[in-house]
Amino acid sequence: MIDVGSTGSRLHIFELVASATSPDSNDSSQESTIECLRRGSTKARTPLSAFADDSGSDNSNQNESLNATHVAHHMLPLFDYASDIIPSKFHSSTPVVIAATAGMRLLSVEVQTQVYDALYEGLLEQVSYGRFTFTNLKRADILTLDGEREGFYGAVAANYLRGVVDAELKVIVPPEDDQEDL
Repeated sequence: MIDVGSTGSRLHIFELVASATSPDSNDSSQESTIECLRRGSTKARTPLSAFADDSGSDNSNQNESLNATHVAHHMLPLFDYASDIIPSKFHSSTPVVIAATAGMRLLSVEVQTQVYDALYEGLLEQVSYGRFTFTNLKRADILTLDGEREGFYGAVAANYLRGVVDAELKVIVPPEDDQEDL
């Protein structure tokens, strides 16, 4: 997951681990749980919105600033970092989501699309050079979150980190001893 913000892009690597647990040793049915493990994060300091010119007056300047290779190159160190953490046998099947927030929302939808198209093309261009190994990237996975969805994800993250919900978004009921602290 790459959080494309107004001050830069932050890569977050998560691993979802499924495990079967048996709640009662007398019961033969097993319940599956998913644990979300954070494996690492890093940041590119150039915001993606810096590659756009939203003046709308001259598309020739827009095309010059949206060189696909140039747009993609600023994110390649993030993917290099991910390549070191994620085993190579999973590179081609690892989903990549690039979700932009406020910085890109300030741009017109047309300019956002141009920037995202350039980024997508630039990353695919790097596959043949071996610089981008996550070939499961889909153009539809490069997008701008609206403010409501960004707020929702923030609330989910805060509740997960606080231990209120689990990775499946099920509410975690604390033991009775701990409920007095609520």
